[in-house]
Amino acid sequence: MRHITQDDKVIMTGPPKSIVDTVLTVDAYIDTAGFDRATILILAGAGTTDKLVDAYVNEGATTSPATKVTGSDITQLVAASSNIGKVCSIELDLKKRLRYIKPIITVSGGSATVLLACIVILQGSQRKPLSLTESGLAERVVV
Repeated sequence: MRHITQDDKVIMTGPPKSIVDTVLTVDAYIDTAGFDRATILILAGAGTTDKLVDAYVNEGATTSPATKVTGSDITQLVAASSNIGKVCSIELDLKKRLRYIKPIITVSGGSATVLLACIVILQGSQRKPLSLTESGLAERVVV
């Protein structure tokens, strides 16, 4: 039986942050070598109706990915209070992408803050199983 994180790598791009009219800084590029797919999860927490959250993914052949992945846009994730507490995803077929990716998340629309987090799950490892450390998890419990 395959467990969900058995051959996946989970990357938290930084701790959840309160953002006001700026870009959510992703701590670093993500090296996708050896993986087939990526799922980028964007989590929107507490915020107000005047906040707009847009996201997309950059890719590159070097550790400074700067080319926008066409079609990777999420627009106005938090355009209304009904979207607060939602999770959105951007899914990439890495076989069609350059080696390095970086999510870009921008907040605009007023002085109030919105709490955001971004998690990247690299899937389809070509070597199995990944160790706990390699998987990016602090702990794995399988029941």
